[in-house]
Amino acid sequence: KPRQLSNIQKRINEAEQALNINNGENFPKIIIVGDNCMRPGAVAAYNPFNNEMLITRDAGAGISKIKELQKGFACANNEISTFVHELIHWKMTQEFKKRNREIPPNYLSIIRGDCKKRLARIPEEEYTSVSEYAELSKVSMKYDEVYTEYLVNVILKGKG
Repeated sequence: KPRQLSNIQKRINEAEQALNINNGENFPKIIIVGDNCMRPGAVAAYNPFNNEMLITRDAGAGISKIKELQKGFACANNEISTFVHELIHWKMTQEFKKRNREIPPNYLSIIRGDCKKRLARIPEEEYTSVSEYAELSKVSMKYDEVYTEYLVNVILKGKG
C-alpha cells in the first residue's frame, strides 16, 4: 500500500540520519516481503552476503502497530529503531569489507567474535538490560545482535 511504503521510506531516511549515513555507495537493496518470509517476530533483517535488507510490509504500519511489533527490542517506542538496528549491521559489514575486501562464508562467526570483544569492555548490565532480545541473543551467543541492540539504545536514547 502506498502509505505503508511511504512510512517505510520515511523511517529508513530517519534511520540514515540518526547514523549519519549518506545514502549512496553500496547501500543495501531494500526488499519488502510478506510476514511468512521472515522468522517469527522479525520486522526486518539484513543479509550481509547479498547486501539486502528484508522488510515486512507491517514495518510500514502506523505508529502504534510498529511499537507493538518492536516490543522486546531496544528503543521499541521509537518507530525507527528496527531500521537503525539493521543499518548498524549494514555499517559493520561495510567496515569489514573496507578492511578485508570481501565477506567470507564464516563472516557471522568473525563478526560475532569481534562484537564479543567489544562487549567485554562494557559493563554487562549496560547491554543486556537494553532489551529482551539482547538478553536472549547473549544466551545464544549472537554477540553481533547484543552489540547492535546496545548501539541502538545508545544512538536513540532520549529520541522517542
